[in-house]
Amino acid sequence: MRRNNGDMKTSPAIRRSLIGLCVLAVAGAAFVVSGAAGPMFWKMQWPKTDISRTSVDLGEIRSGGPGKDEIPAIVFDRRVGKRVLDFGTTGNLRKSDMVMYDRQTESWWQQFLGEAIIGELMGARLKMVPDRVESFARFAARAPSGKVLVPTGDVRRAYGSNPYVGYDSSSRPFLYRGDLPKGIAPLAYVLAVGQEAWSLDLVRRSKRIENGDLVITWEPGQASALDQEEIHAGRDIGDVVVQRNPPRRAD
Repeated sequence: MRRNNGDMKTSPAIRRSLIGLCVLAVAGAAFVVSGAAGPMFWKMQWPKTDISRTSVDLGEIRSGGPGKDEIPAIVFDRRVGKRVLDFGTTGNLRKSDMVMYDRQTESWWQQFLGEAIIGELMGARLKMVPDRVESFARFAARAPSGKVLVPTGDVRRAYGSNPYVGYDSSSRPFLYRGDLPKGIAPLAYVLAVGQEAWSLDLVRRSKRIENGDLVITWEPGQASALDQEEIHAGRDIGDVVVQRNPPRRAD
């Protein structure tokens, strides 16, 4: 799902990072302007990444504020051919979407597409793994014997904090340049299944939507992760469950 709509506020650390990025110069030549960077800058920052292999305009890559590996990578099958890759995050965005990297080749991957866009593995695709976002209270009630996995060395991460305060109430995506959708707010949460999609506002109003064998339900009880600084204080966007009814047996 994606996010929705007010002015975005950033933490002092993020503001300092962005300001520092805007004034960086090497050998008298400025390589960074308003968060955008050129090939020489990226080569200095990522010497192992083959930036000569790219399927996108490097000018579309921008610093998101947090540095390398400061935000955990997301949910994919990390096998590519016979390789099993390890993923982290570059700290950069393209079209306001996370750019990941693999630690084996340091190729860069667009999170939204699961596709390598820069580096040795350019063009390779990852298989998305279904995952579910829900409040911890709901998870604990549903699976009282469930386990919470914390990556090694990640014990001090502030999991309950949001570095992008007000993101999903902004009027446009953070560091995004380009056309905006018509008929729906640019940061509206959208539920997509195959070639069909429903806005979260519609699902919330309907509470239950049936479309063929597809059943979508909404219940309150989940805070937005991109609203308030402390996630638990964020506005309630609710919990969405998508299921398919088993096919009916012929008489």
